[in-house]
Amino acid sequence: MIAQELLSFVCVAIVVAACFKIVKSPRRRGFVILAANLTFAAFLFYNSELRLALLLAVLAANYALLRRIGPRRGGYALACVVIVSDAALFASSLLQRQRLIVVVPRLARLFPRLGDPRFGTFMTIGASFLFLRLVHLAVEATRGLELDWLDYLNFLLLFPAYLAGPIDRFARFRDDLCRAREPDARRVYHASLRVVEGLFKRQVAALALTPFALSELLDADAARLPPWKLLIALFAFFGKLYFSFSGYTDVAIGASGLMGIDLPENFNRPYKARNIAEFWHRWHITFFEWLRDYLYFPLAHRLVAGRRLGATTAAAIAIAATVVFAAVWHGFGWHLVLYGAYHAAGLLIFFAYARLLERQLSPKALSRYRSSLAVQGLSTALTLAFVACGFLLYLDRTGLIVAVLKRMG
Repeated sequence: MIAQELLSFVCVAIVVAACFKIVKSPRRRGFVILAANLTFAAFLFYNSELRLALLLAVLAANYALLRRIGPRRGGYALACVVIVSDAALFASSLLQRQRLIVVVPRLARLFPRLGDPRFGTFMTIGASFLFLRLVHLAVEATRGLELDWLDYLNFLLLFPAYLAGPIDRFARFRDDLCRAREPDARRVYHASLRVVEGLFKRQVAALALTPFALSELLDADAARLPPWKLLIALFAFFGKLYFSFSGYTDVAIGASGLMGIDLPENFNRPYKARNIAEFWHRWHITFFEWLRDYLYFPLAHRLVAGRRLGATTAAAIAIAATVVFAAVWHGFGWHLVLYGAYHAAGLLIFFAYARLLERQLSPKALSRYRSSLAVQGLSTALTLAFVACGFLLYLDRTGLIVAVLKRMG
């Protein structure tokens, strides 16, 4: 996303904040935010009125069903219907975006409309994050969450976070709307500082690293470069992704802050992680909190409750399934399945190593080991190297992978 589009977030947020000086009622301020969200949606789906209409129809249908869900037996079944239906829409979005019908011709024969650009593509823009928010609402509705249509639409269509998060929780978001905080000088200062920081990351740091990133190398060039230059290219690509994604998040948090909405943090210095588990607690935080609450915990509990698996085996299977899902959620492809399996293996090996240390070392020796500066430095270096090497799979370039492995070997 270019700087002008990011700045448009800020400009709209400033207009909304200015309106808040006139509009005092929290309910009316909700309408102001909704107007801004719908304006952004109209711009996003420019020349695609049918897609916008279908998107709003999907949201309306979800709202009608979510209102009927409650903490009762029938409510759980209805929640499953909502989640499965939304998952089908999200899957159709991935089919279109990845053009899977080219890979699997039988799908084109069974579902000829998948190849028609007029159908099945209305959900591609922001579909992945919208799907996660809708699943969150369906699950929380079974726990007694009550929805208001205005808060519901603002939660799902909040323009700074619509395309790439952070992924908020409805109860926390609604509390921000109800408090109706005015953008005082302190809030404006901190929000503006966050926007500037995000723009610097995205438009300066990320762009500065781009020419050196692995993604910019041709396969033939990678086959000729010395290993140390390939390592630089790997870490440059890692840095480019971090500055680009976290920069967008900073702008989204800053723009929302101008409107009195405090979006949750999404990054916490992942380059300081000492192991792969800690890395995923620092990178794309709201996404992995969503995965923890709505996929890992329910799956692990289900596997243990069936009394067919022990707690350790159930946890290992749940970790693997969760991380592979996280990878495929970014787009369907065997390279992403392998990328997820790579990180799942890393997590399982780390947890096994951590348990081995706990068994072999006394509490005092273990504390001394973990507090050692040498161990901390080596652990951080190995973690970053593991993450950076994993991006080879993420790129989906077989020739590049082969060239890099040959040079590294």
